[in-house]
Amino acid sequence: MATWCRPAAKASVLLLLNFLTARAAFGATFVVTSTADSGPGSLRDAIQHASPGDIVDIGVTGTITLTTGPLSIATGLTILGPGAQHLAIDGGHASRVFTIGDATTGAFTPIDVTISGLTIRNGSSHTGGGILNGGRLTLSNTIVSGNAALHAAGIYSGWGSTLNVISSVVSGNVAGYRGGGIFAESSTLTLIESTISGNTASVGGGLNVFDCATSLTRVTVSHNSADGAYGGFGGGIASAGTYDVSGTLDVLDSTISDNFASSQAGGLFQATGFALVNNSTFAGNWCSASSGGCTAGAIYNQVARVRIANSTLAANVSPVGGNITSMWGTTTVRNSILAKRAGANCYFSSTRAIGSEGHNLSDDSSCSPVFTAASDRHDTPAGLSLDGLQDNGGPTRTIQLLASSPALDAVPLEACTDAGAALTTDQRGVTRPQGAGCDIGAFERVPSPYVAAVVQPIKADGTSVFSANRGVVPVKFTLTSDGMPTCQLPTATVSVARIAGAVVGPVTESDYLLGADDGVNFRVDAASCQYLYNLGSRSLGAGTYTVSISIDRALVGTGTFGIR
Repeated sequence: MATWCRPAAKASVLLLLNFLTARAAFGATFVVTSTADSGPGSLRDAIQHASPGDIVDIGVTGTITLTTGPLSIATGLTILGPGAQHLAIDGGHASRVFTIGDATTGAFTPIDVTISGLTIRNGSSHTGGGILNGGRLTLSNTIVSGNAALHAAGIYSGWGSTLNVISSVVSGNVAGYRGGGIFAESSTLTLIESTISGNTASVGGGLNVFDCATSLTRVTVSHNSADGAYGGFGGGIASAGTYDVSGTLDVLDSTISDNFASSQAGGLFQATGFALVNNSTFAGNWCSASSGGCTAGAIYNQVARVRIANSTLAANVSPVGGNITSMWGTTTVRNSILAKRAGANCYFSSTRAIGSEGHNLSDDSSCSPVFTAASDRHDTPAGLSLDGLQDNGGPTRTIQLLASSPALDAVPLEACTDAGAALTTDQRGVTRPQGAGCDIGAFERVPSPYVAAVVQPIKADGTSVFSANRGVVPVKFTLTSDGMPTCQLPTATVSVARIAGAVVGPVTESDYLLGADDGVNFRVDAASCQYLYNLGSRSLGAGTYTVSISIDRALVGTGTFGIR
């Protein structure tokens, strides 16, 4: 059994703050007073005159457009911006924005650089359109967007370097080959409470790591794509290591969602090395090749060692291996949910390619040859909320478990706390267990004293059908608390999802027409002790729908109806 390391994210943040405080006590401070590219008071001038440990405090807002090449940082310093929404450093599509370390090759230079409170955008280069990092760089509260390169459109972190990305966004960057958002090789990469979204590359649309020690903690990787002449592997993440053995990737308390690959692995492509996925959600990732060969909507293991634990893989799509494809490596799965939308949950080259550590739940039979522990369940509906990914608390979106889910309390207490699991919280940070045992998957359901019941005109058996021409569907619920009817109705929210029809998935409430209720909150009819919501129906289209009522983010009731 491999030993899997989990970085202490909170400790890292505290060390960073202490480090910055110590530097602030000894370094000089340069104040930037001009948005010009060069000259007195400019950012470039301050960087050129700074000594190790100095601080560059940017006191202007707007845009600094670079006209004389990238900003090259050759000494350790801290750059403090006024906020990413207030100041942008713009490469003008003509040059890279920042070079950290060696200005010619990007070779490792032992300098510590911190950049915070900026937008880094519209950079262009062969490697590292936004940033080329050859030192020890920490980005915090920063946006890296709209950059372009052949390799690493957003950020390139090279041999021997260290890159920490904290509370930042890397989005809308386009690479011709590797790493639309970030490309790191032979280095250390740590992402904490950040977002990698809307990036494009041929390999690793959001993130491409090679021979790195990489950790993602409370990170969202979403809506990235891998397509193009170099393969189309790893829409969200592509990871590999030298000689098929080195390189580690930890995905912890994170959400990988709605990423696309044209060849392999909409979510994660793990070619070689080691990967751990723990307390995380893979949802809505998809792989679709124009001619054959496409496998793995969520996770593809080529010749690596992958461990998936306490995670939820749902609604990922591929012609085969909708959730997991394991070819010539070894993938072990523990306490996890696999719920397909299209393509079998498991695809493998041999029964040695996937192994079970117990308490897994698959909603089809495709995993039965490899999920052979007595506690594994097959052909069992997962009982996931049809609303899909939602803000259920915590820094990343998750999928709720219904009150009727067979995943509830299905992991015995001893299997929650042993050395292989050591479960103390779910993906959101909610304490585990909440009942007699832990819940399977990334979400631990918190028991609610409330139960909401749908009342007419929507029938409890789901047989009601309404005409779209009527304009609205009256949605009504009553409430019990600890089993007793109550008129004390706390604020509740409604969400809508189409479960059959032309389009399946969450419904955007902004599409509703006038005459329907606006927003997500129910109204309360005190006289009848009911929640009321007039659901706009004209724009919904024919299909079958579910409405859900939540109180304090806990799902307490649902109703189903049709529209013709």
